[in-house]
Amino acid sequence: MSEFEPHRRLRGVLLTRRSAFQIYCANRLWERGAIDMVIFEEGQSHVEERALSGDLAKKLRGSLRLLVRPLAVFHKAHSLLNRRKYFGFQQLHDERVLESGYSAVAPGLATLTVPSVNSDQVLETLRRHDPQIVFVFGTALIGDAVMDCVSAPFVNMHWGWSPNYRGEGIVTALAHEGAGALGVTVHALDAGIDSGAILYRARPQVEAGDNFYAIGLRLSRLGTECFAECAQRLRAGQALTGVPQERGVGAFRGSKYMREHPEIYLKAWRNLLRASGETRGGT
Repeated sequence: MSEFEPHRRLRGVLLTRRSAFQIYCANRLWERGAIDMVIFEEGQSHVEERALSGDLAKKLRGSLRLLVRPLAVFHKAHSLLNRRKYFGFQQLHDERVLESGYSAVAPGLATLTVPSVNSDQVLETLRRHDPQIVFVFGTALIGDAVMDCVSAPFVNMHWGWSPNYRGEGIVTALAHEGAGALGVTVHALDAGIDSGAILYRARPQVEAGDNFYAIGLRLSRLGTECFAECAQRLRAGQALTGVPQERGVGAFRGSKYMREHPEIYLKAWRNLLRASGETRGGT
């Protein structure tokens, strides 16, 4: 990577939440001259370590619709019992995958924390800042008022290979096709969900010891580099034109799908182990 020239820094804003991989993204974009401000929306974009354990019976009572499918009850219980294995050990994975730059926001990078990414405070801040580009990573859905308040392009990072896997794109991809279907998509933001024109896509390399959370970290690293490439194109005077997503390909799989198909967690885990050449207990 060539040395960054400070005078070429973009007026760029990152809309995100505060977690290790999102702070990593902010810091890397700052280092690459792609942003000069980050707006943190309150809340989490992933299941926190402390929330991975809990009352199994209480969580199962929240899924009474599964009682008509005895096998689904088994898979629901299995996924809950294995949540820490699937999504936990976050500090360990942060250290091994992100390596550095994820604990605190870099000195000099302006920050703002808001309760909602669609708040009046965000509208006022964006209008005042007049960014050349707005990056979006792991926030609530961006409303029209925010997207229309400035002329800058809005670019989103999605943990999934669009259009095949919109919505949840890690567990579903692993379960349906295996590790070869994993990917991150950076696309223009539009009124749909993960449906805008594709600017960049990249595939991760699965390694021994990875769980679903670690895969998210790998996608974050790749997606951050794709964000930086978007900034480089703007600095070179190139338009951020992408390839429209093919309609009728893939599907959107949201939280409802995940609740109604608890069996996919075990399928995804087995395929992840197969891809990494591992055999870990409790599968």
